[in-house]
Amino acid sequence: MVLAVLFFGFTGSANAYKITVLDPGPSTSYTIYGIGATPFDATFSACALGQDPTHPTPDKGELCFSAESLFTVNVTSLELLLPNSTALNGQAAICGSNIFSSLSCSLNGGEYTLDFTDGVITPYEDFTITIEADHPKTDPVLSPTDFNNKLTANAALAPEPSSLILLSSGLASMGVGTLRRRWRLRGKAA
Repeated sequence: MVLAVLFFGFTGSANAYKITVLDPGPSTSYTIYGIGATPFDATFSACALGQDPTHPTPDKGELCFSAESLFTVNVTSLELLLPNSTALNGQAAICGSNIFSSLSCSLNGGEYTLDFTDGVITPYEDFTITIEADHPKTDPVLSPTDFNNKLTANAALAPEPSSLILLSSGLASMGVGTLRRRWRLRGKAA
């Protein structure tokens, strides 16, 4: 299970927004998109009941995108790319995570790049990405059109088990060859 919540806040005097990735609640009233290729785009809509378990009832303006990893291997890192928009207004990026231990978040030109590495999303696991105003009472209400198909995610995958077996057998063969050469050299020296 994705036991994590990653926060991405935009700080500034006017608006502040958080992007969160977490385990969703039970799927009863919202769509879960299957993600089996990288990169993928996120299509946001107003959060449904249970989609964001940190808010028992959806907050006004909170947007959600829920997905299931259809990869047959672990996702070991996630890179989120989000263009700077009028809603984000070039504010500084702040990120955090308790699923990924290595974080790098920045605004480069007209695009936010959020790199989350050293973590795992297991095969066929659901996760939700939420976007919400940090101060919902004073910040403008978010619209899905501000973010739909604008957040692109690249997932890095762990090597297939068959690749690991091939690598291991190749290294073992090299080791055996080295040992045989040493034995022959010792035999000729004696």
